[in-house]
Amino acid sequence: MRKGVILAICLALGAMFPMVAFAANGDLELLAGSARFVPANPTQGKSTRIYATIKNNSKDDLYGTVKFFNKTRDTNIGGDQPVSVIAGKTDDVFVDWDPYAGKQTIEVTIVPWQKGDNTANNSYTISINVLGDLDGDGIPDSSDTDIDGDGVPNTEDAFPLDSKEWKDTDGDGIGDNADTDIDGDGLTNDQEKAIGTDPLNPDTDHDGVSDGKDAFPLDPKEWKDTNHNGIGDNSDPDIDGDGIPNAQDPFPSNITPIATLDNNQITPLIVSIGKPFKLNAGPSYDPDGKVTEISWSIDGKKKYEGVSPLITIDEPGNHTIELDVKDNSGETTKKTWSAFGSASVFSSQGGIATVLIALALLAVLYYSTKAFRKDSSKGEQSQKH
Repeated sequence: MRKGVILAICLALGAMFPMVAFAANGDLELLAGSARFVPANPTQGKSTRIYATIKNNSKDDLYGTVKFFNKTRDTNIGGDQPVSVIAGKTDDVFVDWDPYAGKQTIEVTIVPWQKGDNTANNSYTISINVLGDLDGDGIPDSSDTDIDGDGVPNTEDAFPLDSKEWKDTDGDGIGDNADTDIDGDGLTNDQEKAIGTDPLNPDTDHDGVSDGKDAFPLDPKEWKDTNHNGIGDNSDPDIDGDGIPNAQDPFPSNITPIATLDNNQITPLIVSIGKPFKLNAGPSYDPDGKVTEISWSIDGKKKYEGVSPLITIDEPGNHTIELDVKDNSGETTKKTWSAFGSASVFSSQGGIATVLIALALLAVLYYSTKAFRKDSSKGEQSQKH
């Protein structure tokens, strides 16, 4: 191929005699269908050479530039390729390309350097399907038994398109190499190593309870500790820790609900006879479930329902207020407080406060008067001297 030599001569002549070098008229034709790829079936990432044929339809030698453009990705392929074609002959031009996978549309265009060219035959496009080759081993993905090249066959690879992952023990969609909890038992890999459980086995003691929910992950005979006393329920004589042995406890594995009043409740209570008052059992709770019923009674007779009902004491003297709290397992706990019914000024918190304030004022007045008299007496004695 004499293209290089001829082109060099033309460029030299063009520099010396520009008007002469490009004075010729004629037509350079980009032969449609002449583009070809070597290899014929390009593979992703493997260098491919694209050829195109240029025909000179003139009696003069002609020159030009050929451009290769990837319309699919809107990018140029290589640089502009100069071409020189002898009169009445054809010549090939090529460019090297590192293709991406998938269908690509390539546009080839010739830009003539002389006047009188037929622009209708200066360009054409061609489409080609580039075979995928993710691991770049030269074997197309369609026939590669290990697409990502990680050494694990596609049929055994949980992530056949990711060379860094191939296994997903807990099936959570995160590969074991990146998963902080490989077996998905609720304990991180580091936590399992620290306590001695197996980070690849969600149930190290094979007791049917995952390590993350097992109070005794290394003991196949224990997995729950209801009262958190360090003794597994299977061997604890008092599972719920309420002081009642399991054999005698109607709710042996249910923690008794807690009955209590709001922190600002005053006990013992001094209340006005016949005047309604409220106590708040809102802080009551069930450690292993939820509170379902709250009820009150006065001296075991008068009944009230709800968290904070209006309570009335009708008779003077000492009374017992009982709070009953039931949980969702049906277990009930009781708690009692003393109350004193009175019609005196002390029968309400406001009355008590008033009396206390009055006593405080009297005390201040008494000591102030006494101090004043003492100072006055000292003043008189000093005047006598």
